[in-house]
Amino acid sequence: MTENRERALSLEALAQVNLALRQSEDLKAMMENALEATLKALKASAGSLILYNPEAQQIEVMAAQGWFRDIPLPNPQEGLTGRALQGEVVVSQNLRQDPRVNPKARPLIPPGWSGATLPLWAGAPIGVLGLAWPPPHTPSPAEVERAGLLAESIGNAIRRANLRQKLERRMETLEALRAVERAITSTLDLRAVLEVLLDQASSRLPLDALALFLFDTESQSLRLEAARGFRSAESALPKTVCI
Repeated sequence: MTENRERALSLEALAQVNLALRQSEDLKAMMENALEATLKALKASAGSLILYNPEAQQIEVMAAQGWFRDIPLPNPQEGLTGRALQGEVVVSQNLRQDPRVNPKARPLIPPGWSGATLPLWAGAPIGVLGLAWPPPHTPSPAEVERAGLLAESIGNAIRRANLRQKLERRMETLEALRAVERAITSTLDLRAVLEVLLDQASSRLPLDALALFLFDTESQSLRLEAARGFRSAESALPKTVCI
């Protein structure tokens, strides 16, 4: 009976978190909804969701509740976060007295609180789910296992969201290329083609200003052909750039 009850609780928790994940396609809003549902399902009073960028070796707090909001941004190689990013599930009976906790965070943890730190998986650890309970509660093995199922579901949702974003960016790139191709094939006016190119680049790339130079074979220099977004007039920009 206990095993059946735990299985039912896990299925109910998964349903709640998956429903929360589907409420928004924005990643940050998705994480905030997922954390709220996770805390409710596990009856935890505080927690956070952190994502890790392995290329930049940086982490970002996507959602936090309770005293986790006051915790300074952890180092991805240190503390419980570092252990979770190595694939370890860390359970602590007393976070404030746990030597594995980052020393900078320890004074900000209320006395007696227990916690669990779990990796978010998407082939490899891509983030961390942190949970905490006030005394006298300490997480049971069944609760930690349930938290692991929820962390896995959240990790899969992040992977799907990232794949969707990549697909959308590819589609936008293809649309921009088609627009430039149509401009090239519809006119012999170089200026018109360059205007289309500037329009596509300025609307689809994260930039504030854009200048387009063409290579002049006779002078072996770059010649300014078009510009967009500069505060000064285009006439104030250099007409040629020696290379």
